[in-house]
Formats: sequence, structure tokens, C-alpha cells
Amino acid sequence: MDAAQLSKFRKLIVSKNLDYYLILTQDEHNSEYVSDADKRREYVTGFTGSAGTAIVGRNYCELATDGRYWLQAADQLGSDWVLRKEGHPGIIPWNKAISIRAKEEGAIVGVDPKLISHETASQMLANGTQLKAVEPNLVDKIWTSKPAEPSSPIFSLPLDKTGASSKSKIADLRFYISSKNRDAIVISALDQIAWLLNLRGSDIEYNPVFKSYCIVTLSEVRLYLNLGREVPELSSKIKVCDYDLLFKDVKDLSKAGMKIEVSSKSSWAIVLAAGENAVISDSEFIANAKAIKNKVEIEGARKAQLYCGVSIVKTLSWLNKELKADKEVTEYEVSEKLQSFRLSLPDFRGPSFETISSSGANAAIIHYTPSPNTCSYVNKNAVFLMDSGCQFLYGTTDTTRTCWFSDKECPSNIKRAYTLVLKGHLALANAQFPPRTSGYQLDALARQFLWHEGLDYVHSTGHGVGSYLNVHEGPVGIGPDAKRWGAELKVGCLISNEPGYYKPKEFGIRIESLIVVQPKNGNKTKNTDFLTFETITLVPFDRNLIDVHLLTNDEINSINSYHAHVKEKLEPLLSDEDLEYLLYHVSPL
Repeated sequence: MDAAQLSKFRKLIVSKNLDYYLILTQDEHNSEYVSDADKRREYVTGFTGSAGTAIVGRNYCELATDGRYWLQAADQLGSDWVLRKEGHPGIIPWNKAISIRAKEEGAIVGVDPKLISHETASQMLANGTQLKAVEPNLVDKIWTSKPAEPSSPIFSLPLDKTGASSKSKIADLRFYISSKNRDAIVISALDQIAWLLNLRGSDIEYNPVFKSYCIVTLSEVRLYLNLGREVPELSSKIKVCDYDLLFKDVKDLSKAGMKIEVSSKSSWAIVLAAGENAVISDSEFIANAKAIKNKVEIEGARKAQLYCGVSIVKTLSWLNKELKADKEVTEYEVSEKLQSFRLSLPDFRGPSFETISSSGANAAIIHYTPSPNTCSYVNKNAVFLMDSGCQFLYGTTDTTRTCWFSDKECPSNIKRAYTLVLKGHLALANAQFPPRTSGYQLDALARQFLWHEGLDYVHSTGHGVGSYLNVHEGPVGIGPDAKRWGAELKVGCLISNEPGYYKPKEFGIRIESLIVVQPKNGNKTKNTDFLTFETITLVPFDRNLIDVHLLTNDEINSINSYHAHVKEKLEPLLSDEDLEYLLYHVSPL
């Protein structure tokens, strides 16, 4: 949005008797990633990151985003915008900041109630904010080139991929509803609906979901969709309804006296529709059930990691060969080569997010993604960081490796930083912990060696990963925020292990593998089995970046054991130079 459009938008805000207007990243379903038709915040600000909130006032514009995007936002925002660095010491969250500002000024803050969670709206109202629900969305009024709403075909995922039928999942959900003395539940999270009904789509790039709502009562299931789309044959007990009828039906159920459970993360609009019969819940029954992968899903995750590992090793081997031949290769060309290797993999359905392929200083931009026209050439005398993921019918992957391709010795400060990150990665991967432990409690294991030298990273250490679903899923994960990462880690939870270190304008390091919570057989206290992690990612660490002198014997043995496992799994699937690259990096330290 240029200055003239911004001025026009401000006049529209004033015409609605508002002082500020909130533009959030998420769609009606509180999705982290959204379709092109829902990228309102990106349209208004020019900032393309996946997290952030824009606040447009009569004389003030602010974008709030977290540490992953500070450098990117500073580069993309125009001069009209102020950047709020969420999570930075001394910086309060945007919703508290605008509440304070609005109270001081007696200002009215407008927002589309379908695009703000009930949780956030409630916090702002409790802080005394004059928050006004405004429909239709004001951005849509001036977005003349707005893309069409997505309407991809929906398809069923078979039992040999899901490990549990939709019938059994619905039965479990109904037991939960009944046990809580409720009559219905409204489900708005797209990955929860896809998981519950064993359906998938492609409405949002990289995420195999479809825009929908779902209401489950003790006697029926209603699925709300754009009725013009292709839908597989569904059970006769699932009623397909028009997407736009959701709010009317919620109001009707409420008028009939039905107690309706609504997640606190659902939109403010849904809670308003449910009225006095809304039961706001933080229990997230479906999210918790989805986070615990069954045996079929775990086997699928292992299979996905095998093929993902092959594609990454082939790509790094190719890049190593090109750079040693002094050929010029762009960051974007690396991401394209990776994709070309993946296209022939069994049941490959596309990337799980946009590939991060970054060289040197670009690697310090945590969520940097190369574009064909503006990216850099890969510098073989600088670190190279590649973070990528796959979607297979049987699993979702997310892997990061940092590499050094030069024949010259890596500078000692970079090598030391990499090894400190690796030590934290190993400490978490090899952790043993009792039941009822949360990711918040384990986070320091990954940071301890960096902390010892006064270093840290601004992102979380791990996130939940879906099963042919969203690459980021809750509620489990690992990080320093007790509230966000306080969910209990249970057997079957699939999460990432990704500590890092970033020196702005110089280099960035991240090492990411996926880990599954498993019982630690034979290790008991008070007759209770301890838990541990199984690392399922199959990509070697870069031996050129490891300072062996900083490692203990146990850490060296752990690396060698992991590399022996990687070699066993990948060697039969590689040939010639790719195998040579693998064998070099997995040779014992």
C-alpha cells in the first residue's frame, strides 16, 4: 500500500468514527499461514513475514512482530511505519500497548471480529479498551486487486495413513463433550477439522487444509464449506452446509438453549454469536489428541524423514560440487534444485513451508527466503543455512542444517558458535525426563552452552509438527515462555529441536531435527517410566563446522552413533558423489 492508499485508508477509518484499526495476520480460523485472499496485513504494510499485527491510526502506523522478523520488517516497512519488536526486553506486547494508548487518548479501536481471537479481544476489553467490532472488513473495501477466495478440491486421507478413522475420532470428541455437560462444540481451526474428519485440501500454500467450520453435537456433524468446491463422498452422518451460515446456526443453537463449547482461540465473532450459552474453553481437546501421534503416524513420520533426508543430502552434495568447481550458484537456485530432487519422491505433495536458503549475512535473518531476482550468490567462504520441509501423504518434515563448503578452515568464532549450538541440540535430543514435564522446563537444556558465553537466540527451541498437516502445530513445543510452552510432553508427541545463534549482518546458525517423545524403558523412579526423545531426522551434521575440542566424550559418541544410523538408512538410496558426500560427513569423529 503506497502513501496515497494509506491516506485513503485513514480517511475510511475516520469515516467509521474510529481512531485506530487493527489488521491481524490470521484469517477467520486463527491460522498462522493464510491464503493470498487473507493477506490483508501484508497488503497494507508490505511486510511479508508470517507473524505480525498492524495498527493504523489517524496519525500513527505500527507493525508489531517477533524476533524472527525484526531484520526483515525493518527492511520491508516504509517510512510511515514504526516497528514494535515483540519479545525485546522492555517492549510490552502490542495489545497492551494499544490499550494504554487508547485509554490515554479516549480512542476507539476498530477490528474485524472474525479476525481477532476471543482471547485477545477479551484481554483488550479487560484492559479498558474501547474495542469496536467493525464489519465488513475495512481493508477489503480498498483492496481492489484482492485475490479470489480459495476453493481447492477436498480429498479423503485413507486409514493406512491416519491410523484412526474419523468415526472413532468423532466418538472420542462426543465423549468429551458429554463428560463436560455440553451440547455442542464449534471447531474453527482448519488443521483440527482436517484431522477430525481425515480430510485434506490445499487452500493455504504449504498447508494441506481447506477453509471450513465444523459443529459437532451429540447427534450430528455439520461441515461448513464453500458449496461450489469438489468434495469427496462423506458419511451420511456429516451434513455439508454453506460456509456463510455458520454464525446463523451458532446463534440458533444458542437460542435453543444448547451449551456450546468455543475455544478461546476462536474468533471473537463466534463467541458473540454463541452469546450467553458460549462456554469458553482452553482445554483444546482436539489439539491435544492430534498432538499425540499413533503408531501409523509415527511410522509415516519416519518414512517421510527418510525421503526428506535423501533430498537434502543430494542437494548439499550438488552444491558442494558446484562451489568446489567455482561455479556461481544463487540461493534461489539451491531451493529450486532441492525441489527438483523432491518431485520424484513417493507421495510427495509439496513443501511444508517456503525454503530458507541463505548464505553468509542472510543466514542471520531467521526467516529469510530467497527470491529469484534479489537473492545473493552462495559464498563458499561463508556459512550456508538451509531450512526446508516436505509434505507427504504419510507425514510432514522440517529440517535445518548449517554448512561450510570451503577448503579453507572455517573461522574459529563461527566454528565455536556452531559447536555450542550443536551441544545444545544434543543435550535436548538425549534428555531424560519424568512424565508431566513440559517443553518450558526443557528449554534451558538447548540454550545452556550459549548462555555460558553470554549468547542466546530469540526464537523458541521447538514446535509441534503435524501428520501431513501444518508444519507448526500446538499445543506442545519447547521454549522460554511458561504459558505458551507449558503443555505436557507425552509419548507420541512430534516436535522440532532447533537451537540457533545469529550474528546480524555476519552469519546465522541453526540445527533442526524432529524428535518423538518415547518411553525410556528401564529407567524408573517410584515405578514411573521416564521419557526421552527419538531423533527421526536423517541428515548428518557438518563435520567442517564441529570443534571437537569443545565436545565431551559422551557428545562425540552421540554424534557418531547418530551418524552411523544416518549412514545405515541413507547409504542404500544414494550413489556416486552423493554417497561420497554422505560418507565424509558421517565418518566417526
